[in-house]
Amino acid sequence: MKNSLIIALCVVCLGVYMDSLLTITTPPPEKSLRDKTNCEIIMTDINDTTAKSFEDVVFVNEEWMIFSNFDRDLYFAKLGEKIAVKKYLSLVAMHTPTRKLFPLTIQGYPENVAFRSHGLDFDRETGILLVVNHALLDGHERVEVLHVESTTGTPTLTYKKSITSDEFREGGLNDVVIISTSPKLRFYTTIYLQQELQEEEGTTFVNEMVKLASFLFHLPYTHLIYCEDSICSVPKGQYYSAALNGITTSKDKSRIHVADLGRKAVVSYSVRQDGSLQYLKMAYLQNPMDNLVLDETKSTKTKDVVTVAGIFSFGRMMLVTQAYHKDGAANYRGQDPNGANPKNPIPSIASEVTMQFNEDDVVVESKISVLTTSSEGGWSVAARNPFTKEMIYGSFWEEYIFVCKEA
Repeated sequence: MKNSLIIALCVVCLGVYMDSLLTITTPPPEKSLRDKTNCEIIMTDINDTTAKSFEDVVFVNEEWMIFSNFDRDLYFAKLGEKIAVKKYLSLVAMHTPTRKLFPLTIQGYPENVAFRSHGLDFDRETGILLVVNHALLDGHERVEVLHVESTTGTPTLTYKKSITSDEFREGGLNDVVIISTSPKLRFYTTIYLQQELQEEEGTTFVNEMVKLASFLFHLPYTHLIYCEDSICSVPKGQYYSAALNGITTSKDKSRIHVADLGRKAVVSYSVRQDGSLQYLKMAYLQNPMDNLVLDETKSTKTKDVVTVAGIFSFGRMMLVTQAYHKDGAANYRGQDPNGANPKNPIPSIASEVTMQFNEDDVVVESKISVLTTSSEGGWSVAARNPFTKEMIYGSFWEEYIFVCKEA
């Protein structure tokens, strides 16, 4: 038994090493975003030590967008490190015209529940904002239902309710997408981790090995969850995956698109009234993906254009997360917006995928950014502002984001 475990570990480590080599030998199609004259660097240091690490974004109106605030210490904790109790990380609003950032409080939010946001989705007609929240010891895994008021001044958030379910794995949810808000709140959420974070000891060696093996050998452990109000279930008609990440929808909410990390593909489904799914098509990107965002300016009734954030190599990321604890944050990522050279870069890539649904065309164009000397730009966030047509790029590793105008 012991020898089998050692052999399995060696195979996993070899796979990670080979995956990492692909990162080094893959030529970047473009220069860093910091070298582009049409891009601004926006620091996320807003005199709030809890609001620095952006993971997802929604566009409220012409003047405001809201970012989630990822707790990277939770997902990349040392082996056996206990999960910190009661932590509140503010959602952050950016004023588009001035680029100023504002931490947001939630009126009426339960005092005994932690708030560690991840995926977001927003319905402009009703002002409903859904937030994946890793509350864990102080509230468990949940989806928060908030209302956004944005008619005057900085957006205000009001707590409406929380959705919890036995289907939600502790620390495992990733992104969320709204299908409808009336008469029932209907939404899908993705599961990223195939094992739960252990409340007492945090991430464990076994958990990490299962995670690595699932990516390298494409083990189908995770799936989508469909909820109608507080009733959640696993919908029929979907492909299971090693890991699911971002999710978005078509303009008319009849289709959803999911970032399937195991297949390194965007998988598209049509949505049935009962929440079950029908497979439509798949677009292969050949690299791990994070968030998906519908490009509202280019999409039509029969064509969906999504921007996809991602990285070259999962193995490279796993190696760098070890450096996060060994060498300290300053050495694993660049904190200097004027030009950093981190010891352990994670090249990132942002792609545009066009899917035509009245024919078989699927176009994948990795045209936006690849950074070989930094972890920044396009990993977690690559989204087009539908009001200004500017592209927003960011990574939860970084403490700054890029705003780029059309070239």
